[in-house]
Amino acid sequence: MAWTFQIEDATTSLNLNDGTSFKVMPGGFGAPSPSLRATYAGDGNLFRSGSRLVRQSYNNRIVTLGLQVIGTSTDVLASNIESLETYLRSAQEFSSFASGSQVKLRYQWDSAASPVFFHIVT
Repeated sequence: MAWTFQIEDATTSLNLNDGTSFKVMPGGFGAPSPSLRATYAGDGNLFRSGSRLVRQSYNNRIVTLGLQVIGTSTDVLASNIESLETYLRSAQEFSSFASGSQVKLRYQWDSAASPVFFHIVT
């Protein structure tokens, strides 16, 4: 399967499944459904029976990606690791301090017409 996994920001992208620098391990992608966060009104009120849903939203989804980092030499391997670390550090800085640009994980399987994007928070 030719699934595409890329980390990208506003200017550049890094292919995580090219087979030369990075390779996604078999069964290495996991994106379970996010948990629901709901707020109810009326709980604990002795004069009321039941409660009412006031607001609901979803928590952040935890996406896991098992990668194999490949390098023809130790220098190339170190460079590949550093390029991946640079994107992840940039994502952390954007989510914590709103510095830089939003970093996304772009995921597209071989028969899909359009990709799915996950915003990287940490």
